[in-house]
Amino acid sequence: MTKDASTFIDHRRLLLVFADEHKDMLINYTEFMESKCGFFRKTFPLANISDGFAELDSGPVIQVVCAVVCSETSACNMEDFLKPLIARFGKDVDQLLLYCRVCDGNPNEKDEELKSKFNASGFEYKNSTISYIADSSDNIRKFLSDSLIKQKTKQWNAETCAADVLYNIEGFEKLCVQKTKNFLRHISEPHTSGQSGAISFAEPFTNHINTQITDNSLIYPNSRETFPKALIILNIYPEKNISKAMLTDWKRLLWLFDKLQFKVTDVQTDASTENAAETSVKNFANSEYHGDSCVLVILSECKFSQNFIRKTSDSMAAGEKLQDKPRLIILQHWETKPPSADGAPAGLSQFVPAIVDSIRTRRKHTMPEVRVHPHGGMIWCQPAAADSDTDDGSSLVWAICDTFIKYSATEDVVSMISLINEKLKASPPLWCVQTTKYFFITDTSRPLNNSLEPPSTKESAKAGLALIINNYTFKNDCTGKFVREGSDIDREKLKSTFKKFGYDTKIAEDLSAEKVQSEVKQFADDSRHGDTCIVVIMSHGKLGKIIGVDHAEASETKILKILNDSKSLSGKKKLVIFQLCRDHPDGSPSSNSADHPTRLVYPDMIVAHSTSIGEKSFRSTDQGSRFVNSLCDALDKFGKGSDIVSLISAINCIMMRSFYDETSTIKDDTQLPFWLVQTTGPFVLANLTDG
Repeated sequence: MTKDASTFIDHRRLLLVFADEHKDMLINYTEFMESKCGFFRKTFPLANISDGFAELDSGPVIQVVCAVVCSETSACNMEDFLKPLIARFGKDVDQLLLYCRVCDGNPNEKDEELKSKFNASGFEYKNSTISYIADSSDNIRKFLSDSLIKQKTKQWNAETCAADVLYNIEGFEKLCVQKTKNFLRHISEPHTSGQSGAISFAEPFTNHINTQITDNSLIYPNSRETFPKALIILNIYPEKNISKAMLTDWKRLLWLFDKLQFKVTDVQTDASTENAAETSVKNFANSEYHGDSCVLVILSECKFSQNFIRKTSDSMAAGEKLQDKPRLIILQHWETKPPSADGAPAGLSQFVPAIVDSIRTRRKHTMPEVRVHPHGGMIWCQPAAADSDTDDGSSLVWAICDTFIKYSATEDVVSMISLINEKLKASPPLWCVQTTKYFFITDTSRPLNNSLEPPSTKESAKAGLALIINNYTFKNDCTGKFVREGSDIDREKLKSTFKKFGYDTKIAEDLSAEKVQSEVKQFADDSRHGDTCIVVIMSHGKLGKIIGVDHAEASETKILKILNDSKSLSGKKKLVIFQLCRDHPDGSPSSNSADHPTRLVYPDMIVAHSTSIGEKSFRSTDQGSRFVNSLCDALDKFGKGSDIVSLISAINCIMMRSFYDETSTIKDDTQLPFWLVQTTGPFVLANLTDG
């Protein structure tokens, strides 16, 4: 795969402009379509109609607009554009012809003849949306000008939208052929309306929840009133020449942040000691001049220690100006040492260290009405293995830059994870996601131009098997037994949701620690697996451990390894859900992460923990757990055709603001799910059934 900039035919939303002496009429219209609707524009003279369409021999186009302005004496007519549109794109691509003929006398006879057939049942261009106007230059200018005014008020038709792109003004030829497809869905920005209330999302458009969300509490603001900051740390050995790959990544990132309108600072630190890098991160996090978001990139000529990552996590969580703001942290290193024998990634350290309790206590005391987890909004990314030092730079930084440039106008950062990892299938990076809203990296009042729609995921995976392990009744030497009340409700909700997506679900209950592992092994070896599988384990627990009904402990890491090593599950996507507490064994944070599950996450796997490291997971005795309720609600409403990764922010968002009642003892708690993602492409569930 090349790392060159995208060519014209690579874009999925195309604007073809055919005009000569009147092309200035379309300046404002084309600027709007590029800057606000993410179209890629190409302009051709009217004499080169065939040459214009000849450039579109390939490419995954989903929407195309052909805008034409011709004079009264021009020999062209509407069919000269409609025929190649149908021939090139077929019936599955949304097509719009905006045809404007400047005439003070009689319009073109062929155009008028076609116009008379617009509403006929046998009209051969039914699959194209057509807007035809033949009038004076002043009236055409007014038509286009008023259509943009209509657009900018955001009065969009949610179903067809094409009628609003070319808003009809009384007295002009109106849009005569309507389509029921989602054409030109408004993606100009994830705008906010100031409204509050229940969570509401638009219907999924491709593989993501549509960005047309009206509740401003569902999106992290990211305007450019104060430019967001980015820090690039070049962690080098001063006595050596700086790595070629690092220089390439540095230049590539500077270019990206310039396009995204971030204020960039880059510093060099000594790799022989971590003190300088730690200080740079701390100063960056504590800056008084942060905008609505920030990005930290650390490029290093040596591997990061677990202590350094922990301190970085501390600093990025503690920054007063960063509270409840989205933070993207990218770690990239080059190392001469070979990877470990088992090929497992080095893993990320504990993301919620001891500082969590003190920060949360302080925020509850000063702002008790605000439920903010100090790590809410944080996204971490780390490659699975060290890159080689080449002029091409690292694969990870290239994939991030390429994806952000192409898709960031329409996709939030979490939704782009699958697109990034798909470019790096041989060695997908590991992501940790704790966002509680949608994080758009672009200016939320003006997205990046020429962004593409992501590849569609409407074709769902073949449904397979699901396993739910629910430890409900535990042994107790004194009373005989005690139960996890409410987990039976979780079990039934999960079973119902999985059934809707066609999964054959097995229920296993009240297992000892040893039986938990053997049950997972038996499930992994089943020959009936489809394209995906789901494993849910609900029990008491502590950090890295599942507690069996016999009070013995099963290792989360071993569970993940069983699923990864299974030949029956090779190449299949796996969702693993842990609904259990994750307290530190001795009640305080530990530096020993040898058995921590973040150290062994494998390709094609999503691991979802109901709560963050070192924290409890809450469950209602009569309504079930907060996490399972939120997970099932999101999957039931938005899961059809959606990438599970793109739903993470929605699930977290629902859970952070969903409470059982106003008197709940947990209504002020900031339980935040902890997601680890290393899938190599979208994880799409089977089609939602009526059952």
